[in-house]
Amino acid sequence: MISTIVRHEFKGALRDGRFRWAGIIIALLLLAALLAGWSYHREISAQRHHASLAEQERWLAQPEKNPHSAAHYGIYAFKPRLSPALLDPGVEPYAGVTTWMEAHKQNDVLYRPAEDATAAQRFGDLTVALILQLLLPLLIVAVGFSAVTAERERGTLRQISALGLSPTRWLFGKAAGLAAAFALLAVPALLLSGLVLAGLQDAATENAWSRFGLMALLYLVYLGVFLFLTLGVSATVRSSRASLIILLGVWMLNGLLVPRMLSEIAAGRYAIPSVATVKNEIQRRQQNPEYAVRARAIWEPRVIERYGLSGVEELNGLSSRGLSLLRGESAGYLVFDEVYGELHDVIEAQNAYQRARSWIAPLAALQPLSRALAGTDFAHHRHFIESAEAYRRLVQDTLNEDILINDGKQGSGAYLAGAELWAKVPPLVISAPSLGDALRGQAVPLIALAAWFAATLAFFTTAARRLNAL
Repeated sequence: MISTIVRHEFKGALRDGRFRWAGIIIALLLLAALLAGWSYHREISAQRHHASLAEQERWLAQPEKNPHSAAHYGIYAFKPRLSPALLDPGVEPYAGVTTWMEAHKQNDVLYRPAEDATAAQRFGDLTVALILQLLLPLLIVAVGFSAVTAERERGTLRQISALGLSPTRWLFGKAAGLAAAFALLAVPALLLSGLVLAGLQDAATENAWSRFGLMALLYLVYLGVFLFLTLGVSATVRSSRASLIILLGVWMLNGLLVPRMLSEIAAGRYAIPSVATVKNEIQRRQQNPEYAVRARAIWEPRVIERYGLSGVEELNGLSSRGLSLLRGESAGYLVFDEVYGELHDVIEAQNAYQRARSWIAPLAALQPLSRALAGTDFAHHRHFIESAEAYRRLVQDTLNEDILINDGKQGSGAYLAGAELWAKVPPLVISAPSLGDALRGQAVPLIALAAWFAATLAFFTTAARRLNAL
């Protein structure tokens, strides 16, 4: 009997003009968003990959020069893009994609895609994530709000009871039938996304399958929340109008109001300092001799051990210019770690505030998880910043220590180095964080989304059991 109900509801949903036409539109939007995301990802990834190779070639092709001149010559780092980012770009359009690595400075990440966006794009790009987060739940509401109330208004529920069919079993069959109908949209979209990922087998697909698999599961859970909520409300209230008003209100709160509200409150509670304030703070701390003292305790033992010196006294036999550069750079490292660390901690505090309140709405729980798995949240951006800075320091230490050892050995003229030294600097490789690292700090949203699913399932089950009394 249940299978008969499932087939009946499935066919009924397919015959429903609301589902048929809205479903076609959403399917076309999903296809367009996926193709646009794939095309953009392929183009951008290729550009960044070729630019990285060109930068490495440019670095190695330098003529003979003083190593400190090479340090100022610098090199660009380009942020790699994970394949799942084509589904959910997250904060990437506003975070920048490249940074210039040179001596004495930790530069900002530049060239935010949003800066080149058209007026229409500033309202938000059409993405697979946006459609699954907002439009597909709206379709579930539009089709399912009257799933039970319409039957009640037509007197069908009395006929079901008169036939001896349990309203509870009937409602579960209706839920399964509608779920199968909506799966015709969601599952092919996810499968097609998987096929697109399979066609992007490049360096950016590192742990992409585990990320995508969990991402797909979370979106199915999220859509399940709306399905159970919609049918539960329809089974509880007396009229289709009341059901529609309630569900549209929930949809607006979930998709439009709550995310914006949490973002604004977090920004007000944890204010991000201006660029000028950050730069001024860096300059102020660089003038504090305490950092030079602390840095000396770090670099002196390292140099003594690396070059087999007997003690601090033997440092005086090395290049004074090299010592000065090591002192200055090492002190700068401490300043940058503190100032930029504090800045990044403020941004992370905003995100943590929102994650801690992700139980307020299903989308508030899904969004941070989706972005973390897509590699487009702030944690991944910070990983790029810190990886690029670690590489910059490797370059500076390599060049400065070469000056420390070799400056003055060529006579009275300026010390020059060549291709042999440039080749000692390895190519920049930024690996993607592991799945565990990506999900670090996401426990509350994960639990919140699971709780929403459990709560709406319990609500639906309770409404189904009480349907006999209506």
